[in-house]
Amino acid sequence: MTKKIAALGMVLAASALAQPRFVVGACTHFGQGKGVLAANLSLIKQAGIGAIRDDMSWGAIEREKGQYAMPVAWDEFVNRAVAEGIQPLLIFAYGNRFYDNRDKPTSDEAIEAYARYAEFVARHFKGKVRMYEVWNEWDIKIGGTTPGTADAYAKLLKAVYPRIKKIDPEITVLGGCPTSGGIRKGWLDQMLANEVIGSLDAVSIHTYNFSEAGRGRTPEAWAEFVAKAADAVHKQPGGQSVPIYVTEMGWPTHTGKGGSTPEQSAAYLARMMLLGRTMPYLKGVWWYDFQDDGWRADDKENNFGLVRPDLTPKPSYDAMASISGLVSQAEFVGRLETASPEIWALKFRTPNGEETIAIWSEGAEAKTLSIRGRSLRRTVEAGEKPILVTGEDLELAAAR
Repeated sequence: MTKKIAALGMVLAASALAQPRFVVGACTHFGQGKGVLAANLSLIKQAGIGAIRDDMSWGAIEREKGQYAMPVAWDEFVNRAVAEGIQPLLIFAYGNRFYDNRDKPTSDEAIEAYARYAEFVARHFKGKVRMYEVWNEWDIKIGGTTPGTADAYAKLLKAVYPRIKKIDPEITVLGGCPTSGGIRKGWLDQMLANEVIGSLDAVSIHTYNFSEAGRGRTPEAWAEFVAKAADAVHKQPGGQSVPIYVTEMGWPTHTGKGGSTPEQSAAYLARMMLLGRTMPYLKGVWWYDFQDDGWRADDKENNFGLVRPDLTPKPSYDAMASISGLVSQAEFVGRLETASPEIWALKFRTPNGEETIAIWSEGAEAKTLSIRGRSLRRTVEAGEKPILVTGEDLELAAAR
């Protein structure tokens, strides 16, 4: 992308930290003791990422039954992030050894204890943390727990929501957070059938499609999947105004099945974020994750990051830095008509009144487009990686 576009992205990113139209986030593992805090936050801020998502482990906070203490390191990462203008989204997870054999809280005693732990966290960070998520991927075996039913999760959500909202009415409580597999298998539909709309402020989902074949693993297929999940939410009584957040999504760069090249992952990131802005109900996306967890090239869990373990940037970091300001702050105007449905041209209007057209092609073959505007004429090759063109009174002059 041009130096002009990169500079525009950094200017918009700075303003995005104030009141973004759309949350551009990344998942971190500070709660697990991973990552050099100052160095990570510096790079996160430089990329224009306005939010992080991290664990707030129940087991580490209630280490003695009925007694709660916030680990010093967790206070530090939250306070440092807030001071840098980066919004933390904290997850209430996972089990605790004192309740239900460390499994998901489903008994009345465990649900009550989980609610008290959530109250403690909400009270501790009142005025600092504005977003919380109730559990993470309840539908699968994670955090040493067994897969949980949607009915049991709905019961937990209904117990926790009013208690933490009473402590801080200003917080946004995200509910759901199923895996993409769980959504496909009906877990989200079953949760919604439990009349949970009044017990959450937004629905969060995970939407990985990197293991799908062909077009099914692309950002364009991702957007269709998100729209379908949102439709399920909005069909519920009172669900029409409920926002959606994608709190985990990414294309790992491992060498095994389902892996993407670093360049393709970067192109997909940019396309996903831009497509996210075309959906008015989608209010934010958190890339999973910020830093690679290790150096094994064939291990997908080691290769989701925007930066490597030594913090050197991957192409996806540069892609994020180039589009984060536009995505977080600009207004989506519309999709422009092109010669082929595989060619995308999305028009945005930035806060200073300038226009930006984002152009790419789903197909393998690059397509030529001509753009004109006030004092601007430019021909571009629409390929896998989005090209951003900024000016005034922009329009497509021709496509072939």
